Order: sequence, then C-alpha cells, then structure tokens
Amino acid sequence: MDRVIIKIGQRFSHWLILAEAGKAKDRHRLFLCSCDCGRRVIIQSNNLKAGKSTRCKSCQARKKNTTHGASIEDPLYGIWQTMIQRYTNPRREKYRYYGERGIKVCERWRKSFGAFRSDLSPRPSPKYTLDRIDNDGDYKPGNIRWATAKEQAQTRRRPKHWRLKEKII
Repeated sequence: MDRVIIKIGQRFSHWLILAEAGKAKDRHRLFLCSCDCGRRVIIQSNNLKAGKSTRCKSCQARKKNTTHGASIEDPLYGIWQTMIQRYTNPRREKYRYYGERGIKVCERWRKSFGAFRSDLSPRPSPKYTLDRIDNDGDYKPGNIRWATAKEQAQTRRRPKHWRLKEKII
C-alpha cells in the first residue's frame, strides 16, 4: 500500500493543511484545514488521502448547477429559492404572509430556475428586490417587478390594527 505523508502547507483539492489537530477515535490523524473560501474544518487524514473530502459543505452547495447553467452563487438563484420557500415551507418565518394567504408561484417558474431567470428583466442594482405589483396576486409574469424599498412600501398590505382605525374614523 502506498503511504501518503501529509505535511503542513500541503494541498488536497480545495483544502490547505494548516496544522495537525490530534487523533480520532479510530486512530487516524486529524488536521486543521482551510477551504479556498476561508472556512476552517478539522478533517481525518484518511478522508483527505482518499479524496472523500474535497471542499467544505458551503462550497459543495455552491458548485455550478448544470440544469439551468447558472451558479448557485448567482444572487437571482437565492431570490428564486426564497420565493419558492415562502409559499411552500410552513417552517419559514414569512410563510404566513405568502403560503397561508394562498400566494403561489406560476408552474413554469416553480419547475425551472432557468425559466424564471429568462422571464425576468435584469436587476437594476442590488438595492432592488423582487416585488409583486398586485400584493394579493401570485408570482407570475406580468405581476412582478424590481422595486426599491420605497416603491414596495406603496403596495404592501396594511396591518390589521391600521385597517380597524380606518373603518372607525
């Protein structure tokens, strides 16, 4: 069996070996490693040698997604995921404002990030966020736009206690 010696400063894929960190219960040596993104993790020598650990979990998740041809690091991808989660995931904090109210995402966008991306006009700048023109309408072509916080404030729903005051006066 070919014995690989691990040295400080050596690279294994996206990992840089920083220091030895003791031994695991199964007697494999442990190393403090730094991923290319800067995250530090302790990894067993056998996983480094066998190529089982090539990068941190965050970088693994950000690998290029070949189905839609865009990187998961693309800010638009995060916006798309958040939009989907708001109406499908009851554990999300904002679910009550979207999914519980019956707000949906059109099927074309729900199934394909690529379709969402191609239907959307380019984002003017990072200060703009996705906004529904009709606040009670779904996320679909014709009902979304890029808007500033000020523009979004004009279409937001008013809290119940504001609506009660309006009726009393």
